[in-house]
Amino acid sequence: MPDFDALLVRAAAGALRADEQRALAATLAARRARRRRCWRVGLALGAALGAGVLTAGPTVPAGDAPFAQVNDTTVPYASFYAALADNAGAEVATRVVLEALMRQEAGKRGLLPTDAEVDTRFGELLAERFGGSRDTLAKWMAENAADDDTVRHMVYAELLDIKLRTNGLQPTADELKAWFKANQAKRYDEPETFEWREIVLTSKEKAAQVAAELNAGKTDFVSAVAKYSANTESAADGGRLGPVPTAELEAKAAALLAALRKLGPGETTRAPVEFDGRWYLLRLVKRTPGEAAVYDTLVARVRRDYLVEKAAPDAEFYAKLAKTARVSGMAARFRAVEGQFGPEGSLQPPKPGGGG
Repeated sequence: MPDFDALLVRAAAGALRADEQRALAATLAARRARRRRCWRVGLALGAALGAGVLTAGPTVPAGDAPFAQVNDTTVPYASFYAALADNAGAEVATRVVLEALMRQEAGKRGLLPTDAEVDTRFGELLAERFGGSRDTLAKWMAENAADDDTVRHMVYAELLDIKLRTNGLQPTADELKAWFKANQAKRYDEPETFEWREIVLTSKEKAAQVAAELNAGKTDFVSAVAKYSANTESAADGGRLGPVPTAELEAKAAALLAALRKLGPGETTRAPVEFDGRWYLLRLVKRTPGEAAVYDTLVARVRRDYLVEKAAPDAEFYAKLAKTARVSGMAARFRAVEGQFGPEGSLQPPKPGGGG
């Protein structure tokens, strides 16, 4: 299953694929089964589902309004709300309280996101995540049971979070350019990559035999992969691997990189390449040159990355903020949620790695 914290980050950014959404739902269900409560689960769930508590969202249907028609039976929203409370009540209750606290704090500091800021960030997401295509965005929303309001709520939550944790930090153009230059190679440049096919042999003699067959034209490369390669995982795709960045190959498989550099597309090593106790026959599929990033095309992204790096750690920030709240009046089933807030509150982040 994908890393839980990585799924939460993608959920908050509105970038979950359908399979990742299912993985996140399964993880949340497992955590509920273990009766684990944590604010980050609830906050990410709220962002992912687009609940309209951060901004004025769509009208909440009344309990007796129809939720679904199942054959001859009308299922009311009351049934949906009850199931939601039963299955995710504590997490959602924590999120609702925390979001109210976030809005109060942002209001005091004059940091509430404006409609113009939400519009701007929405446009950036459309360009960055969906290639500027409304059709692509619409397809993603259909696959993820989302709509424009959902995405705007995600955007608002993202902006509110980063504004609070940076306390309105406003980096200058020179600061951003300097930070971009320091991080360009690692974060923004497109690296050179290699794609290739491989035949992996466990003995030098067998590798020499297969190389001779290939050099003599007695077999083609893909057929030899299926017949001889000891790497069954890559063999399932004709021995194909990549694209892999040059830096990764330099760090993990320098001998293979050296051999690949000598090949043109479609060319095969005539002699086996020894690496890590095995012998490799390689055929280059594609070598893609790297490309240097241009600052002027990435200003918005650089600014966000800069702010994220400079922001106060989220766990500590929200745990401290929770201690300033006085929460009362919740139903008996949610009294434990009240206890997470206040001077003696116990609001804590999940363990590293998302473990329960």
